[in-house]
Amino acid sequence: MKQFVVLFIVVFTLISSNFTVSAHTLSAENRLHTLDGEWVFYYKEMMTKGTFEQGKVVHIPSSFQKSVGVRNTYGTYIRKWSVPKEWRNHRLAVHIPFEYSAYAFYVDGKKLVSVGEVGPENLHETLLASRTAYFTPSKDTVTFQMEMSSFQQMRGGFENSIYIGNQAAVDRQSNLQFYRNTVVSGLMFMMGLLMLIFAWFLKDLREFFVFGLFCVSFAIRSFFAVPFLYEKVTSISYVGATKMEYIWTLLCFAIFIYLMKLYYEGFFAKWVVYSVWVICGLLIVITALTPPLVFQTLFFSVSWVMLPVFFYLLYVMIHSARLNKWVSRLNMIGAIIVFSGVILDYLKGSGVTTIRYEMTMPAVALYLLLQLIAIAKDFAEGRMELIRLNQSLDEEVALQTKQLKEKNEQLEALVW
Repeated sequence: MKQFVVLFIVVFTLISSNFTVSAHTLSAENRLHTLDGEWVFYYKEMMTKGTFEQGKVVHIPSSFQKSVGVRNTYGTYIRKWSVPKEWRNHRLAVHIPFEYSAYAFYVDGKKLVSVGEVGPENLHETLLASRTAYFTPSKDTVTFQMEMSSFQQMRGGFENSIYIGNQAAVDRQSNLQFYRNTVVSGLMFMMGLLMLIFAWFLKDLREFFVFGLFCVSFAIRSFFAVPFLYEKVTSISYVGATKMEYIWTLLCFAIFIYLMKLYYEGFFAKWVVYSVWVICGLLIVITALTPPLVFQTLFFSVSWVMLPVFFYLLYVMIHSARLNKWVSRLNMIGAIIVFSGVILDYLKGSGVTTIRYEMTMPAVALYLLLQLIAIAKDFAEGRMELIRLNQSLDEEVALQTKQLKEKNEQLEALVW
């Protein structure tokens, strides 16, 4: 057990960090560049038209709403890009993490990659997925074209940055997040499974069962969230996968609140837990029965409820920490990290911020690391207490044996 916990902590610490490609470790030709900046947007015009009328200069990243005042529509973004001298006649790659729209990416009029079906509403088909386009420039400049369309969605447009660089560097960067999330999700699932097995044998420890359930649930949720691992290994539709992501997110929140209630038994009011369960339950039913535009809008409209719950949880933790319970302080740090990550992703999903990475995954990973530290410390303290009690019992038995022997000798002396 001790060796497993140590190994888990070391691997978790190394993998859960947000790695990025460092310019200090790459040569000039391997450095990644963002394609943010000025593009020209041609409203409701597609590449099939051949020629474009006057467009509007927009600064990428930008939503349809910000560019033309309409949340859902379609059009084409175009930009001319000067190829660095050292990159000419070399294999380059453009990585598109994902967009809140269907898209098709072109270089000099040639389609390289596409996600979903781009076009008017009757032709459009949404899909959230990352893609990498490869090409070899031979001229001083190339023209990038990005067709996009979004309908029946909360957001749409060229909202996420895309990156260009040497093929090896881009592949390394794009694969890193996929492998990191795969390994971290796998470790979470294994940790949760281990806790559930412990709970099976230690039936009086509900905390182990609920903690394990949270780990397993979050690992499943991560399968459907950015970077969309499900898309690599299954044929689940965009709508089905989006429903699964939201449902498992709500389940994780409900389980997390109950876990906090178990950790702070006597401090945490039951009505708070029941209220969260009712809200999450209703949202899960609505998510399962309605299209994305309905449940996504409702989800982001009522998610503000987590703020008073967070402040209440913080109050409970501070009150408990005053009793000099170090576990309470550790949980308080972990809960603050988790809620900070969730809030940042909420703001990103609402279009308020444009953070490149999903923050919930590393936040929960750090929280689980803190929980592992607490479990390891409690395990070590329990083991030391058991050793101390055994030693005390051995000493007591030895003393009783000695006293009994002395009494027997006294009795034998009296008899003789």
